[in-house]
Amino acid sequence: MRIEAGNHTAPINAIDMSADGRFLLTAGKDKTARLWDAKTGDLLKIFRVPIAGIDGGQLYAAALSPDGKLAAVGGYDANLLQNNDGGFVYLFDTATAQIVKRLGPMSQTVNDIAFSPDGSRIAVGLHLDQGVRVWTAPFYGAPAVDQDYSDAVSGLAFAPDNHLFVVTQDGLIRHYDQDMNGVARGPSEDQAALAGIAASEKAIAITYRDAPPRIHVIDRNSLRGLYAVDTSGLARHSLEAIAWSADGEILYGGGSNFIGDDDPFVLYAWDQRGQGKRRAIGQSWAQYTNVTANPNGGVAWATSDPAFGLLDPQGMTEERVIADMREKLGEKFTVSEGGEAVRFSFDYGGKEPWLFDGAKLTFSPSPTPPNGFHPADVTSLPINWEDTDAPMSGDARIPIGDWDRSHSLAISPNKKTFILGMNYTIAKYDVSGGQFWRHPVPGTTWGVNLSSDGLVVVAAHADGTIRWYDALYGEELLAFYVHTPSKRWIAWTPQGYYAASPGAEELIGWHVNGKSWSDTPKFYPASRFRDQFYRPDIIARVVALRSVDAAVKEANNMAGRKDGPVVPIDALLPASVTLLDVGEAIEAKTQEISVNYLLTSPTGRAVTRVEARIDDRPVSTRGAAEVDESLALDTPQSLTLDVPPRDVLLSIIAYIGDQPSVAAEIPIRWLGEKTVEKKPKLFAVLAGISEYNNKELNLGFAAKDAEDFAGALKAQEGLFYDTVDIETVVNSDATKSAIEAALVKLRKKATADDMVIVFLAGHGVTDASLDYYYLSADAEMEEVMLPATAVSGDVIRKSLAKVPGKVVLFMDTCRSGAGIEGLVDMSRAANDFGQEAAGLVMFASSQGREVSYERADWQNGAFTEALLSIIDDAKYYGEDGRLSIPELEEAVTTKVAELTEGRQNAGMTKYGAIPRFFIAAVK
Repeated sequence: MRIEAGNHTAPINAIDMSADGRFLLTAGKDKTARLWDAKTGDLLKIFRVPIAGIDGGQLYAAALSPDGKLAAVGGYDANLLQNNDGGFVYLFDTATAQIVKRLGPMSQTVNDIAFSPDGSRIAVGLHLDQGVRVWTAPFYGAPAVDQDYSDAVSGLAFAPDNHLFVVTQDGLIRHYDQDMNGVARGPSEDQAALAGIAASEKAIAITYRDAPPRIHVIDRNSLRGLYAVDTSGLARHSLEAIAWSADGEILYGGGSNFIGDDDPFVLYAWDQRGQGKRRAIGQSWAQYTNVTANPNGGVAWATSDPAFGLLDPQGMTEERVIADMREKLGEKFTVSEGGEAVRFSFDYGGKEPWLFDGAKLTFSPSPTPPNGFHPADVTSLPINWEDTDAPMSGDARIPIGDWDRSHSLAISPNKKTFILGMNYTIAKYDVSGGQFWRHPVPGTTWGVNLSSDGLVVVAAHADGTIRWYDALYGEELLAFYVHTPSKRWIAWTPQGYYAASPGAEELIGWHVNGKSWSDTPKFYPASRFRDQFYRPDIIARVVALRSVDAAVKEANNMAGRKDGPVVPIDALLPASVTLLDVGEAIEAKTQEISVNYLLTSPTGRAVTRVEARIDDRPVSTRGAAEVDESLALDTPQSLTLDVPPRDVLLSIIAYIGDQPSVAAEIPIRWLGEKTVEKKPKLFAVLAGISEYNNKELNLGFAAKDAEDFAGALKAQEGLFYDTVDIETVVNSDATKSAIEAALVKLRKKATADDMVIVFLAGHGVTDASLDYYYLSADAEMEEVMLPATAVSGDVIRKSLAKVPGKVVLFMDTCRSGAGIEGLVDMSRAANDFGQEAAGLVMFASSQGREVSYERADWQNGAFTEALLSIIDDAKYYGEDGRLSIPELEEAVTTKVAELTEGRQNAGMTKYGAIPRFFIAAVK
């Protein structure tokens, strides 16, 4: 399983840009390369290579063709790791994200890649003594080879005249002409290990690997030094990453250099072709790993955070999406007695801590240290462990890997053993240095702790995860990841069982290699396997039982489920849709367009339906099967549809039964006649039940919530909406049949240009199969009667999936009363409603099994109280006087938490294809 958070989750090793500056390519140790819109920062494509083990598939190098149509990536190839029969550079079509060619085989890892400025050649620098390979367009056949090397290539660069320059770790520089003939070869001025090279029309710059930082500008023909770049006063580490500006007048440099222990890493610039005074132009709390010129001015940079961006007046920055786990030591990384709960912060060290409870499945701010939490014991034994590659236990050497370095320690309560966290592994030792077990880790273990009985290990890793291990045998039990910008979280076992907050199911998924090494791997979000693997009841038990198998058995017994074999993931894979004959976008001058596509089914199961969506709402098509028909596989097909006269996103989804594929998406750029934007119409259904047939279920303010929210929406008539049509059903009128009929009517009323809002307040329950039901006024609580007397989540979702226009669902159905607190899993319900097939935005009043609160002084539930105050307050609206869905999400989650002092946490889910839109206008 892999994390997919919309950005890199491990150090970015390479960055490059297209010649026109439109596209930016990044590649990293998380085994992905990514194509970005350099102006907006939008993620355009993800390029996935085959992976194997911990290291196979890590990317160390990447280059973008000058026209931006090809991406070349390489590193530690999984094929080389697994089969030892050669590694490859993978060429991707940037429009389709498909592998179109492999360059190789090569017997070592790839350290650097570059396209020539004319796009006719790709140069590849290899590790150890394997030298350089250069392929010529169209990149078929054998490459030109120079293997007369005695050490690894550390950098290569093409000059504007397509001459190639290469530096190596043994301090040599090489110059090749356009035909790969050697022009010059010689040692660097310091005859020391070189880290990088930058070539412009006017000068060649080289930088060194060791301290102190120094950069030399050399003559391109003799390779002799011309002058040294000003690095005076810089003493620590080096400036491994250098680049010339597009015009060759400015030299940029960054790396692992910093001034003092508490100072950031700095990105520098030197004017006058590197002869000017050094000036700091950027800083980061992680080292700069790569820089490249922005053709439109300035420089693109990448760091090990991971983060990247452009440094210029209009520069964009993509911030980290993982927690910074560095220095998770002492009180900055504490755990509960049983180890199920952990307190940590997203930032370096321990600022603004949060607490994840793996037993209660809650995640919330924790400004005050809770009782019963403890830091790791690092003093009871004489262990030398802090940031060293030679740790000692007293006088005994602790055996670690050749490239490992220890960073964290936890001594067991019996003082006889300890856990050591390192760069590549986590391990358990006795006091004499004897090893019990060693487990590979996904990133440096910056923090480690033990439960009070010493049976559970809790570790903080550089990939932004916290992981739990069985202290006796070293087996991984559980992983936890939080998306730092949104605070959405997901926890999962190695087998794939998971629990997730609303909207978090897309944060992890299954990477599946193709049938051959040249096939493009597929990525399937966890949500595609929700029915089998969404098991919060298992996740809540796994740490306490220290066994996934035991947690499965106990959870099944409690839920009345039968134990049985887990269906392998390969047998559950959904269908796949590939768009044919498209570039980066479809240009439309008429509203009727045709799209060609290809269907595949990895499992061989029949694909029964294909659905087209515009901005993730359904549209009518011609040529696509409707339902229950086995569609042709591996054969080009076509569908025709009408698109609105504006820029939109087209999504095509294939279904095997009710299981949706990952959507194939393509932007549509409208080139036809523009139309005047009109105010939308609003159609709304609001249900609130305070008085049930079963009096024990009665509530205080659910009906009033629906009526008050209806009033707030009606006030938007003539303001944001042209007209507002609301059907409100409360108390005894809110029967199963009445609610379902009201939902059906929406399909007849709304058009593609309208807004639809549904609001449900009252009680909800989740049955043993984790299916959600909204309790109508006439509902019966006996589980066997729920399908006949309550409104099922499946009915709600399928009804709204067929409604044209934009759809927003508000659910406040976790009220307390009649002893049914905790009987609804709102995270599961929210993710069900927010799934791709539903195509709607869903706001939930609470998460997991939290209770939704109502109070007499509010005269409403907390969720409705928050909504009403936000809609009525201009401070929550944008500068244009409109309230967007993201603005509403931020406001309502904050407001609900404030009203309930953190006991209730609202959430929002939506599928990524749904564009940003607005819901109200300020009065």
